[in-house]
Amino acid sequence: MTVETPVTADASVRIRKSFFHRKGPARAVLKGTLTSLAAGLISIALYVGQFSWSHAWAVFGSALIIAGSAVAIGALLGFIFALPRTIDRRSNESDIGRSPQSLVSKYGANTNLEQISDWLTKIIVGVGLTQLVNIPKVFTALGNSIKPTLGNVGSSEAFGVGLIVYSSVVGFLFSYLLTRLLMAYALTLADRAIEMKAEAIGSEIRDVDSELRIPETGELEEPDTSARARIYELNKRVRKLEEAGGNLDADDYQRLARQLKRAGKYAEAERAYLKAANLSPNDPRPLNFAGIIRSKYINDPATARGYYLRAITMDPGYASAVYNMACNEMRLSRAEEALKLLAMVVSDPKYRDLAKKDAAPGGPFESVREDPRFQNLVHLEK
Repeated sequence: MTVETPVTADASVRIRKSFFHRKGPARAVLKGTLTSLAAGLISIALYVGQFSWSHAWAVFGSALIIAGSAVAIGALLGFIFALPRTIDRRSNESDIGRSPQSLVSKYGANTNLEQISDWLTKIIVGVGLTQLVNIPKVFTALGNSIKPTLGNVGSSEAFGVGLIVYSSVVGFLFSYLLTRLLMAYALTLADRAIEMKAEAIGSEIRDVDSELRIPETGELEEPDTSARARIYELNKRVRKLEEAGGNLDADDYQRLARQLKRAGKYAEAERAYLKAANLSPNDPRPLNFAGIIRSKYINDPATARGYYLRAITMDPGYASAVYNMACNEMRLSRAEEALKLLAMVVSDPKYRDLAKKDAAPGGPFESVREDPRFQNLVHLEK
């Protein structure tokens, strides 16, 4: 936490120095845009000068509205054309000492927004190329439509079309250049802020997970009231982080899930294990633990079966998932399947002993305790 905070602050300082100092590119774009808008305003004033005082204000206001609308449309198009692409996803490298240019290569933009940008850009360019021959007619019709608004004199048509073209180009260049210059850095800084929050929450989860272990055995302790409140609060912060587009890493989600399970928040624990499974798709452990919670604590063995199947598909030799699925099959009254699965792991004394314990009253194997096949598998004496 203490290491990450200066990273974004340092990056912000570097970006401001690179782009907003007196001779920076952002300042140059702003100055050029303001100069262009001032020139447009002067041309409007000169044009309005030919009208009487009472009529001039109406023409001046109309010209400003037309120019402002053209600037807004041009700015929107400039933004669409300039949206940056994702070059590379986040990595674990530190950002300390990195230049603004190197930071840009790591940002992660919204791919949906990129696709919309590409789609609209292609449509605009495609329609424009196919309608080149009709552009003069369009300009003529446009000039005729705004001519009465601009005083209905001989120069109104040409001035109106010129004003629209000029203003839209100014708006386009302003938006395009600023978007190209700043959007990638803004996205980068936003991502870094989210990553810092994720690391801070993950660090607290690791602290809680460490604090609630018995030093001699490493086993988890039952959380007291204050520890439960802390776990609940951490889970709320994780939810807010996810709403902002961030995530913990898979290990921290598993730590959070363990603590939520101990605190009695079974549905939230299952959700955290499933998040870990999505972030670590080749690790069968989160699915196995999610299956335990869904089967044993939420009493939904049908859903748990799907988790176990996915875990075993990833690693057929994952004995814990095989044994837990055998218990789950018993809860589904599928004794034949359960015994077949149990036969795959009873060569390990650990699972033989577990099966004996789980054959006690209330255990999943209680109904087959007297079955010779079960007794032979676990060496249970009659």
